[in-house]
Amino acid sequence: MHDLDIFHEHLTMSDEDRAEIAQYIWNQENVELSTIGIDIGSSTSHLLFAKVLLQRQTQGLSSRFVVVHRQVVWRSPIMLTPFLADGTIDAAALGSFIADCYRDAGFERSDVDSGGTPRRSTNCSPRKPGNSSAPPPATSSNARSRPMAPAR
Repeated sequence: MHDLDIFHEHLTMSDEDRAEIAQYIWNQENVELSTIGIDIGSSTSHLLFAKVLLQRQTQGLSSRFVVVHRQVVWRSPIMLTPFLADGTIDAAALGSFIADCYRDAGFERSDVDSGGTPRRSTNCSPRKPGNSSAPPPATSSNARSRPMAPAR
């Protein structure tokens, strides 16, 4: 079969072995994350849960992942942002709203891999004169990846 005088063997693989190898490669190149987005504004607040598919870029031997698909799986109703009498946002009422959203969506905190929320809104505590900038957003990620099955 070959013009070379070296001994070698052609291995045959079962379809199951081929599928297992293909799934392993897919899992290394594709990651699905469950995310939460929380918007607490001066007028309204809402949140959503989404699934995000990240895929490794293959150009230039990159190890960078890019978002290739995003699917919103649950969206809360929009609520008027609750305020206390002193003009600050009612964090307890927002906490209850967020807990209700988790329950209504069927999510536990441990189900969420990534997301971001403001540490505090500019309206959560009284402003000091001359301080009109909001703090940078805080993000959290427990970076648990769950590979998706390949599309068929």
